Amino acid sequence: MTKPLKLLSRNRLAVVGIVVVLALAGFVSCNLRTQRHDPHLEAIRQAGYPATPAELDAWYPAVPDSENVALVFTNAFALLAPPNASSSTLLDDIPLPARGRGLPPDDRAELVSLQASNQAALEIVRTVKSFSRSDYPDDFKQKIDTLPPHLARVKSSVYLLAADAILDTTDGKDEEAIGSLLTAGRVANSLTAEPLVISQLVRMACWNVIISRLELVLNSATLTDDQLVLLQKMLAEAEQPQTLARAFAGERALGLGVFDAPGGFMTSPSSPKAGERMGARLGIGVFKITGLFQKDRSYFLDVMATNIAAAELPYSERFKASQQASALTMTRPIRFCIMSGMLLPAMAKVHGKDADQTAHVRVAQAALAVERHRRAHGGALPESLDQLSPNYLKLVPTDPIDGQRLRFKAVGSGYLIYGIGSDAKGDGGTELNPKNPSAAHDITFIVER
Repeated sequence: MTKPLKLLSRNRLAVVGIVVVLALAGFVSCNLRTQRHDPHLEAIRQAGYPATPAELDAWYPAVPDSENVALVFTNAFALLAPPNASSSTLLDDIPLPARGRGLPPDDRAELVSLQASNQAALEIVRTVKSFSRSDYPDDFKQKIDTLPPHLARVKSSVYLLAADAILDTTDGKDEEAIGSLLTAGRVANSLTAEPLVISQLVRMACWNVIISRLELVLNSATLTDDQLVLLQKMLAEAEQPQTLARAFAGERALGLGVFDAPGGFMTSPSSPKAGERMGARLGIGVFKITGLFQKDRSYFLDVMATNIAAAELPYSERFKASQQASALTMTRPIRFCIMSGMLLPAMAKVHGKDADQTAHVRVAQAALAVERHRRAHGGALPESLDQLSPNYLKLVPTDPIDGQRLRFKAVGSGYLIYGIGSDAKGDGGTELNPKNPSAAHDITFIVER
């Protein structure tokens, strides 16, 4: 036996160890190597969307101060006051009258007090007479861990303005009530360009508040045709079909930022202990070595691409396609896709909320057209929504869920307009029960007089 063979025979374990180490090193190198041209990222950029947080920051361009209504609103937000400490009223629990009735004296007094404490803020908000462009101070190059502070203030302002509309209607000040609703719409739409799902969910919630208060106004006030036209123009700005795809694109870019720097995502900001950081790095290293990291990233990108493609479609094609996208997002991600499992579930129900909000806008548009028809025909209701076009509506609105015409029926001296809602079942015009919002219901607009 030659000398080299003897050495190999005596050090068999060492040789095996060296081979294992070399093989492992090659495996690690292969899995950690960064692709020069990531086909996923190239496809994203070719579609005109951002692929990194820095690109997202540039994609949401700054607005010149002279055109930026967000600066005016931010000044007003700084003056917003919370409800009185002795008051049980919260901004999302402002007392509302029943349809066609005024506020009870105690509720009215409480609401007057709340409005008075925010009068300075509301006066600034009302200086914006038409919607221009808006750019709140978000920096997408930085990791966004918390809710952008302006979102809560936008929602609070909309609640207060909508409450002002109710107070004015109760006092017979219809012109002031319309002005408050129009201003609330401008505040809500200051979020239109924001490429975040949470921003669009807040915008949708604001419009739902505005429309529900509009319903109360139409049940109490007799508006002029000019006032009804102004409200129709406002609602034309409420339906912004491009915002959902934009929001998903923003979330995808931020998600890719998390995949590119997962260490901060996997550790708790409140307790950045050395042991925790070390454990996160070790876990991420194993994750990458095994190839699971790339599998997770690819899954995330595939799901986001499906969601964006669905959000780019017109209604009702969008809603049908969104069912597949929602299923992918809501279903627990495939095995070992740990980061996708953290990033995706928050977006699970967004398509349904988008469809419901669009339906809410459209039933309100149809109701305003019915009111205009009644004014022009001695109080008579149209026999169907078809009679409203083209004099009071360019086209009869369709249900964004099933693509059918919105449902309309007379109820006593009033009427009901509804869409079937994102459960896609249709419940005969059943109204939402605020005390049990999960119960079956449709998207309704009801005028009882």
